[in-house]
Amino acid sequence: MGVTLGGVSVLSTDQNWKTGFVHETTGVLHKILQLNSLALYMHTDTAPLSNLSQAEFLKVASKMVHDNTAAIPLDHQYLLKPLSGGVKLRLDLKPAPPKDSPKAFADVSFDEIGFALDVTQYFTFFQLLDTFANYAKKERVCAPSQDRPPSPYSTP
Repeated sequence: MGVTLGGVSVLSTDQNWKTGFVHETTGVLHKILQLNSLALYMHTDTAPLSNLSQAEFLKVASKMVHDNTAAIPLDHQYLLKPLSGGVKLRLDLKPAPPKDSPKAFADVSFDEIGFALDVTQYFTFFQLLDTFANYAKKERVCAPSQDRPPSPYSTP
């Protein structure tokens, strides 16, 4: 299971959403956030990457990040398909903005938001949840009771 990210950028703009260095302070801040190829995957039939050397890991990991110019590879098992898009954010920095205008405004646009879950991922996910539940249950059982006096071996 893992996350890939092609890139994130936050740019300052003027009131016409043109990027650049903003010289004037009008009391309203304009920012554009751009997200490139954010994806969540769960490969159920591959060897773990922890066995690789650092150089091999970087080579394999960089190939896993989706390039927007190519089609989505079929050998990846995505939970969240690669997501690219942007957010135009307008913040009113005045101490008392007018009641009829919002303090913050966000215009969110993404090409496509796709979720997928195959049968193997479904069962693997529930096995993972079961493991966490058993661990939490074991922690409760093995935790020392507050009612019992401490043993001489448990105090430093």
